[in-house]
Amino acid sequence: MVQNPELPLHRNFSAAGSAWRLRSNCAAVLQAAADTFPIRGDCGLVDLNVEIYIDAESAALPRWEIPQFRGRDHLVFADYGPGDSMLADLQAGQVIGRFSFTTAQDTGYWKRVIFPILLGITAAPLGVTALHCACLQYKGEGLLITGESGAGKSTLSLELARRGLDFISDDWTYFSRRDSEVLGWGLPTKIKLLPDSVAHFPELRAHIPVMHLNGELAFEIDPQECGSRYALYCRPGRIFLLDRQPGAGFEVLRLTANEIAGYFERTLERLPGCLAEYRDTQLATIRALCRAESWYVRCGGTPQEIATRILRFCEQEPSAPILTSLPLPVTRREWPDMLRRFTPLPHQQPLSYRGRSVQVATNSERVTRALRSLKECRAVSCQNGIGWTVQEEPDWPAHKHPAQGLSIGALSFLRLGGHFFAACDRSLGRAITFTAATHTDTELQKILQKVLSWLLREEAPAVLPASTALGVPSNHADATP
Repeated sequence: MVQNPELPLHRNFSAAGSAWRLRSNCAAVLQAAADTFPIRGDCGLVDLNVEIYIDAESAALPRWEIPQFRGRDHLVFADYGPGDSMLADLQAGQVIGRFSFTTAQDTGYWKRVIFPILLGITAAPLGVTALHCACLQYKGEGLLITGESGAGKSTLSLELARRGLDFISDDWTYFSRRDSEVLGWGLPTKIKLLPDSVAHFPELRAHIPVMHLNGELAFEIDPQECGSRYALYCRPGRIFLLDRQPGAGFEVLRLTANEIAGYFERTLERLPGCLAEYRDTQLATIRALCRAESWYVRCGGTPQEIATRILRFCEQEPSAPILTSLPLPVTRREWPDMLRRFTPLPHQQPLSYRGRSVQVATNSERVTRALRSLKECRAVSCQNGIGWTVQEEPDWPAHKHPAQGLSIGALSFLRLGGHFFAACDRSLGRAITFTAATHTDTELQKILQKVLSWLLREEAPAVLPASTALGVPSNHADATP
């Protein structure tokens, strides 16, 4: 366990209109952030404090092929590999992370995976609304392209980028609102295309598909290689809701502001109760966004044919019937609970361990039995003490890796091998733990005892001695000691 390490480098960044302050002991992390987000000067109030500790002594273990994310209430834990973890407190606007030196040097991974995920996790509390749509800029006007999965958003985005439109985002666009003005923001990420896109873009055969966070193989194409350029943000002017149909037809119908706003609202991710207040901000941003011209496009044919018709439509004076009801069969999307935030916890028990009270809630009766079997642990009737949720994950393998942890201020986390972790917000007396159901009863008992001792500060974490920054090149101007 590393406690309150020295993080001498810092820089402020702007992420989708929100103000971030990043501190680290490694210049490479700040450089990766500077390659991802615009640098901003000292701006007073900061929306998100991000503190990243790089462990120069950690072994260079391979990262997970697919990162794991788990959370409960206001705490979210991101697990990228045995030595690469991050914990976010969404109420306090605080993020801490511990990464290996090898990962710190992988700028592409920070740009492609870590920073986009962090923005997605923290968006709602930052006043940023993330919507599932592509965004390009045409003659100074933002064009949003949305639709259900399989509608052809990515292939159309690639074709429009090939025709010189500025590229902002492919999959997710982030929206900020100040008064009545809405801006759409993107990140310098690549366009992701499924393997069957080769039928429309034969040049993709020269690329090798890679695994993405959703477990799908996809090509990654840099828009700049297609003759496009990245644009940081835009003012949305038109919204196109795609509905792919067989054949080669192209029909455009006008959507009212309420129709398109209702569509976007139905795609918002569910928020836990402690973050519910941010829903009003999201809804207000969507309503302001949907004042832009909105069009329902029932279309077929190749991405090239659709792009030609879309651009031709943008050039002419648009005129089409206004819909009174959306013909696309859209139901409220039940987003998969990727973080397992809403897993029921039917087993609840106040416990006393070594004279300290803990309120345990778990989805596993096995966890309750294991806790009761610990020496000096007994059931009580009092309703105070730290609140601790313990969730078993049936699909997690029981990997063996060295224990490690990080504590900065009120936030701390502890890893005990594989994806298993415990995280704690001591300011609110709240802790969460996720463990593999594949552990034996004896292993589970030992793990829970270690976590209990850590939560109740029976084991004092080792304090890292003061250290200098890692790998600061002499010409690095963005790292401010």
